[in-house]
Amino acid sequence: MVRRTLHFWVSFNPAMGSTSHTFSNLAVQIWNCLFLAAFVSLLVGCSQYRSSSQTGIPPTSVSVSISPNVSQIIAGQSVQFVAAVSGNSNSLVSWAVNGVNGGGPTTGTVSSAGLYLAPASAPAAGTVTITATSIVDGTQSASAIVTIQNTIVLSPAAVSLAIGTTQQFTATVNGQTNSQVVWSAGGTPGGNAAFGTISANGLYTAPSVIPSSDITIPAPVLQFVTDSVGSNACSDSCSTRAQLQQASPQAATT
Repeated sequence: MVRRTLHFWVSFNPAMGSTSHTFSNLAVQIWNCLFLAAFVSLLVGCSQYRSSSQTGIPPTSVSVSISPNVSQIIAGQSVQFVAAVSGNSNSLVSWAVNGVNGGGPTTGTVSSAGLYLAPASAPAAGTVTITATSIVDGTQSASAIVTIQNTIVLSPAAVSLAIGTTQQFTATVNGQTNSQVVWSAGGTPGGNAAFGTISANGLYTAPSVIPSSDITIPAPVLQFVTDSVGSNACSDSCSTRAQLQQASPQAATT
C-alpha cells in the first residue's frame, strides 16, 4: 500500500496572531459550513416529502379487488359489490358501468356504495361491466361482469307464415319459480278467428284469411309481474309479429 503524506508549510505573521489560533478559526469555519450544508440538505428532503404527501402522489403498491367478480341477475334486480383497496390508507373508489361513472338508464346504475341496479329491460349485449377505480391512484381498478336476463324471452322473435299454417312459440321465464304464462293473439287471450288462435302451450294457428293488419302476439304475459315491457326480450311480457301471406312460409326476419 502506498502512503502519501500531505505537508503544510505555514509562515508566521505577527500581525495575524498565533498560528494555532488561525488554524482554530479555520477549523470552526469549515465545521460550520459542513453543518450548514447538512442542515440545508435535510430541509430540502423534508420539503420534497411534504410536497409529495400534499399532492397525493400514490405509492406503486396500490391495488384494487372487487367482489363478486361475476354475477347473473334478472332485469330490474340489484346486486351489491364490494371493493377493497390495499397499499394505501385511502380506501375510497369510484364506480362505473361500462366506463360511465354511475352508469345510465340503458346499462343500469351503480351508487357510490357499489350497489348496482339493473335496467328494466336487459341491454342488447346481455352483459355489463362494473368497475371500481381507486381514488388515490386512478391507474388501479378492478372489474366485474354482470349478466342480465329478462324475466321472459320469447322465441322466435318474428315469423312469416302462410295462412292456415301453424307456428310453435316458446317462452323462457327467468328468475321465477312460477313459469306459467298467458298467450294472446291480436290482443285476445287464446286469439280468435280473425287473428288466429294460440294454445296454452304457445302453438299458433294462422287464420284462413289475411287480416287487415299484421298479427301481433303480445304473449306471454305473466300474471304475477308488472314490470315494464320490452320488444322481444322483455321483463313481464313480450310480443312477436306473425306476418301472414298467401304464399308458403318464408324465413323469419327480425
